[in-house]
Amino acid sequence: MSSMEDAWLPEEVSCIEAIARILHRDVSQLEPNEPILDLSLDSLDIVELIMELEDQFAIDLEELAVYPDTTWRGLVTIIRGQMGR
Repeated sequence: MSSMEDAWLPEEVSCIEAIARILHRDVSQLEPNEPILDLSLDSLDIVELIMELEDQFAIDLEELAVYPDTTWRGLVTIIRGQMGR
């Protein structure tokens, strides 16, 4: 990772680890500022990811939270906001 901007913050780690686990990926494959859809996820993958995150974190995410330009860091921010952190 080239800069602090590209590194996961300590408070983001639990969220991104959960996302990586759900997607059966290594955390290193999820760059903070990379758009989610650059990982070539299909619509079913996105729906499953959202459902799993809602269950795991007891939050209510709208499927529209994942736009073409939403980054992994953006999704983590949405999750943390829903959790009140």
